[in-house]
Amino acid sequence: MKTTYGDRLTLVPLDVTDSKSIEAAAEQVQRETDALDLLINNAGVFFPSAGFADLKPESLGQSFAVNSIAPMMVSQKLMPLLQKSDSPKIVNITAPTRPIAQLQRTENHSYIASRYASNAMTKMLSLELRALGVIVVALCPATSEPT
Repeated sequence: MKTTYGDRLTLVPLDVTDSKSIEAAAEQVQRETDALDLLINNAGVFFPSAGFADLKPESLGQSFAVNSIAPMMVSQKLMPLLQKSDSPKIVNITAPTRPIAQLQRTENHSYIASRYASNAMTKMLSLELRALGVIVVALCPATSEPT
């Protein structure tokens, strides 16, 4: 299903944890435009945990799949369009994180760990794509204290 608002916005269905959905979304975007100036990876999930005993493999897996892996896979599939832009940018929405040595939290394990992973992969991607002229950043819209 496609819904278009005016001639400037097209909504594209996407399940960021499904490689076929990512591929279909990338194909639809390629049909809509010749180049992509800005990709904002904004999907995220949060599964609370009060402590170590609350951890569940499903929560850990889903947190990493959505918060850490998905931004890389979506970016990878849309790279051909980003490379055709004069000023390509990838923005990964994240949460603030302290240096790992300063981490004092003992709750919400899957969320915090997946955000550290996302931030690390965003940094690695920025280093790799710099030579191609692609700016890659992690932005946190919240003003709360780092975790």
